[in-house]
Amino acid sequence: MEEAGGTINDICKITVYILKREDRSKVYPVIAEHFKDVYPCSTGLIVSGFAMPEMLMEIDVEAVISEENS
Repeated sequence: MEEAGGTINDICKITVYILKREDRSKVYPVIAEHFKDVYPCSTGLIVSGFAMPEMLMEIDVEAVISEENS
């Protein structure tokens, strides 16, 4: 993000993929800890599996960095 001229405040959307509904109570507090004072649009999805079986979750983050900042 920094290499592209952005900051955590440029994050506009987070998509969280988890395997088990009960893992939400473990995952979301950690995400909140790392994104303090940043409130992007957020979607949480429960999926049946990932490409790599050892994965338990995946987070996809999108950011918009204005040309003025880069």
